Amino acid sequence: MLEAYNELLPVSGNVLLLVVVILSWMYFFFNSFTYKLKHIPTVGGSSNILLSYISSLRYNFHGQEMIQEGYEKYKGSAFKVPTMTRWLVVISGPQMLDDVRRASDEYMSLDASESEILQSKYTAGKAIHSDPWHANFFRAPLTKHLSNRHEGIVEEVLSAAEDIFRGLKTDGFQVTVHEIAKKIIARGSSHIFVGLPLCRNADYLQLSEKFTMEVFLSSHLINVFPKVFHPILGCLITGKVTKTVKQVENYIRPLVQIHTNQKVQSEETVDNEFGNLVTWMVDEAMASGRPIDLDDLTRRILGTNFVSISSMAAALTDALFNLAAYPEYASPLRQEIESVVGAEGWNKISVAKMVKVDSFIKETQRLGTGGVTGNRQLLKNFTFSNGIFLPAGTYFAFASHSTHRDEAFYSNSTEFQGFRFSDVAPEEVDDPKHQMVSLTPEYLIFGSGRHACPGRFFAAFVLKIAFAYIVLNYDVEFPENGRLPDHWWFQTVCLPDVKAELIFKKRLQMG
Repeated sequence: MLEAYNELLPVSGNVLLLVVVILSWMYFFFNSFTYKLKHIPTVGGSSNILLSYISSLRYNFHGQEMIQEGYEKYKGSAFKVPTMTRWLVVISGPQMLDDVRRASDEYMSLDASESEILQSKYTAGKAIHSDPWHANFFRAPLTKHLSNRHEGIVEEVLSAAEDIFRGLKTDGFQVTVHEIAKKIIARGSSHIFVGLPLCRNADYLQLSEKFTMEVFLSSHLINVFPKVFHPILGCLITGKVTKTVKQVENYIRPLVQIHTNQKVQSEETVDNEFGNLVTWMVDEAMASGRPIDLDDLTRRILGTNFVSISSMAAALTDALFNLAAYPEYASPLRQEIESVVGAEGWNKISVAKMVKVDSFIKETQRLGTGGVTGNRQLLKNFTFSNGIFLPAGTYFAFASHSTHRDEAFYSNSTEFQGFRFSDVAPEEVDDPKHQMVSLTPEYLIFGSGRHACPGRFFAAFVLKIAFAYIVLNYDVEFPENGRLPDHWWFQTVCLPDVKAELIFKKRLQMG
């Protein structure tokens, strides 16, 4: 009897192990998003757990093609594409967009989604990952500061452009466009983030640019690997980013000390009407009882720079490429700029009256936007008004690039028409829906609803000044045999060719 039991024991153990493996696999499968999202059609590969990882490799280099395929098949509905770290559900159509716009924050989170995309736990810091409170600056505080700082921002953008172009020859100079755009945008943005004189400090600006590149490359590197590898990659990346942060701390420390001392010594509240992001964060920290952590503040400032420099520099680069590719727009643009600047000078009013400039940049962004925008992570189960159900934890986004090239919304949708949004009926000239900062179901560059990009007014203001200055003062053309460069795509990220060059010829008659 005992011998028979001993013979059965190894068999029973193997059976038990097999049962545990099967039950574990079943638990994993039925709790995976592969199962939870089985009702959402898959585009670009198999919905099988293992095969989806293979399909995700295609997403890295053909992401927009997959999004376009899904948009054409399921327009106004939802589909999913496999990425290495998650399923991404892509939605489209005014109805679903409006559902998201109306949804409360208890159902979906922009911050959680952006944090995952940028892998902020490893790239920006764990504190920012868990509590991105500094993002509130882009809402009411930035609007307040912008209303008081228009003249200063105009002066800084014009000064930056003049400094950068000062060495250009009258007969033309060939330069990398994206480098010029980054420098102008960095100066204009830093004016309201750290103020004078730091916004003109070459070393500080170079470090900010370095941080931006480190975060961009690091986040994409992490996201091309399964999540199990993220902590390992994060450890390798964190040290490099931290080194840059420590270097920037040397520039931020004096600003924090000066403002903190003013707050402590003053019996009354220090007027921050003409402050910047640094002083606002110090005020917020002191008012809420948060410790003033220099490392944390520096990371938040650099994180804000990242958002500003990367997106705005890309837009300005694309706009200059289009100016060279379609030179017929230069003359009417100059006429408008000369007219409004001659009457109003360089200020908030004149920039608002540059409707052709606004249209040209908006059309540039319409055709140059990435594959998706308006990323969200669901915090609770959510059912759209068309009946589509998505479980809590789902990541989803809008099919922006496909929407912008949809003939249902734009005639000759793939054709660049620089004055598409300014050549409208007289009664529609003042309609806000035509402006670059507008939020409409067919123009998704800034997202939608309460979580639409709050910095879009600042971005539009800086972009229009920089672009208008260049149009007014320089002729722009491609080098010999040059043409409009193709965009660079990775997953659904769309970037202008950062190595492409243009020839800038200073105009003899200045406007």
